[in-house]
Amino acid sequence: MSLAGPKTVLSQFYDKKDDAKAFKLDWEIKVGNSDWLKIATTKHTVYVVLKDPITSLRQESLAELGCRNADNETAEASARSKMYGEFTDLVVKRLDGKQMTYWLNNQMGCIDTADLLSRTDGNGNCQSWSGLFRDILRFQGIQADRIKVSPQGKDTGVAVKAWIFTEPPHGPANHPYIIGLDATDVQGVPGQGNPNPPGSFNGHWITESGGTYFDPSYGAPVVSGANKGKLYEDSAFAGFMEIYVSPDDLREVGCIRQNDTSAQSPAEVNYFDAN
Repeated sequence: MSLAGPKTVLSQFYDKKDDAKAFKLDWEIKVGNSDWLKIATTKHTVYVVLKDPITSLRQESLAELGCRNADNETAEASARSKMYGEFTDLVVKRLDGKQMTYWLNNQMGCIDTADLLSRTDGNGNCQSWSGLFRDILRFQGIQADRIKVSPQGKDTGVAVKAWIFTEPPHGPANHPYIIGLDATDVQGVPGQGNPNPPGSFNGHWITESGGTYFDPSYGAPVVSGANKGKLYEDSAFAGFMEIYVSPDDLREVGCIRQNDTSAQSPAEVNYFDAN
């Protein structure tokens, strides 16, 4: 059950499993002209959201993850920060107790919030994780969007940290590091329920709210400010990929150019609103 917030905007969480936090109702009975007689007290879980939800989704896990973490928060900014805190330890569980995961066992999993909250294995890709945080916020009436991050120009993919690059490289000038020869994917930034997600993708999906970028797939530190596009890029990506055809045997070969993290370098990815 969800209730619209009172005039003083306040997110609240009443948990029937916790006697001190339960929403309690006292039940009484009156027969004829007798006095009212108390017969029972029942405990209930109740979610009070900041504002009217702006998502059509009504899975209870959205209310639980939002209201439990933002309990008694009155401002969007602080509530949003508390709700994102759920993602930073890389252990996010649904109401049924199932821990959800990101690309577990190199399996992509689902691509949207509804499936992530319902499928048996609880496994999803970045589309589903960015959607989950977006919809937790929207359930609270907080504007949030899912953002697609795509490489620019002729790059066809991103190399997610961390990689080791060996000198001198043997690939083409524009993408000199050949994957498996000059570029080695090593254990990088852990993801949700997964200590070592895949090292490369054709792009990535994150969440934007309040002028800030959030990456719930990795529970990564938030990025904001006028230069947040470049700051996020440098924090997440080791390089950018392209597929070449070997002139010797016509095999497709993956090659990488390193991300230029110098302050004067422009952003090398594009950000699209992709709800």
